[in-house]
Amino acid sequence: MKNRTLILKIGVFLIGLFLFAAPTPIHGVENITLSIQDFIIQRHDETRIYTNSFSDSKITIQLRLSWFSILARITNTTNDVQSVSWGKSAYIDVDGNSRKIVPGETLLIDMSREVPDTVIPPRASTEIMIFPHGYWQGERKPWKMLLDYPYSSNLFGVPSGLKGKKTKSYSKFAQKYEGRSVGLMLCITTPGKEDFFYNLTLGLDFAKGIDAPLKVEEENGDVSPIVVGLTLKETTIEMITKNSLSEKVGLQRGDIILEVNGRSVSEIPNLQTYIEQRVLGGRSVMLTYERSGKQGVVTIKKSD
Repeated sequence: MKNRTLILKIGVFLIGLFLFAAPTPIHGVENITLSIQDFIIQRHDETRIYTNSFSDSKITIQLRLSWFSILARITNTTNDVQSVSWGKSAYIDVDGNSRKIVPGETLLIDMSREVPDTVIPPRASTEIMIFPHGYWQGERKPWKMLLDYPYSSNLFGVPSGLKGKKTKSYSKFAQKYEGRSVGLMLCITTPGKEDFFYNLTLGLDFAKGIDAPLKVEEENGDVSPIVVGLTLKETTIEMITKNSLSEKVGLQRGDIILEVNGRSVSEIPNLQTYIEQRVLGGRSVMLTYERSGKQGVVTIKKSD
């Protein structure tokens, strides 16, 4: 029922654009469903990691939820300039309410004012913190998180970390949102002023991300420690070990690794060792890969 309400409100949003916005050609809506199973906290000086992605012939969208915003990396995969039209984009909260969004660099602009489009040059990427109206309000106004995250705070009440997946508070959090979703409607505008809408439904599947540490059962019945399970020939996956972390996140034989944590594989010697050492050392590793001409992203990490 909640998903039906979400679809209805998005439909009303688009009708409003059609009736009252400038006469820009609309080329339909690309409906995308993604499953959000992890919430990752990083320091500001770390390379940003994303948990989900979508790609077509025009753009690649990588994203993850944050405390007050959606962190996104949008790549223009065409030879033409494209723009994110914020006035025609929106966030749909967990209750199905549509909210105006702004990029982080214009966060303090009055929400009643028009926000400039974000221009993305050909074959280029931009990283954006997308803030919905009503959440982060500024230093002297009350703030609100996107979801009721189970977090630890410092002496000043500022969130300092997320409770572990094995805690009761995280389990309650995951159960609360099971079967629910939030939405992100992005409008991408071409130089010819044609609008392409990407309707991303983000399923809040945190409960699926709560798993016991993976073990690999050997033929003799022994159980070996957790493994990454990735065998590479240069940058191409030759084999995926059964029940491994790589299999869990959906990597497949034949996938071509393009980036590790946003860094091109051409800059990384001993790629397989590089990945394994970081994962087994407890760090999250985001892999951008290509499969059948389309790009995807997965994040490999040990269970909490």
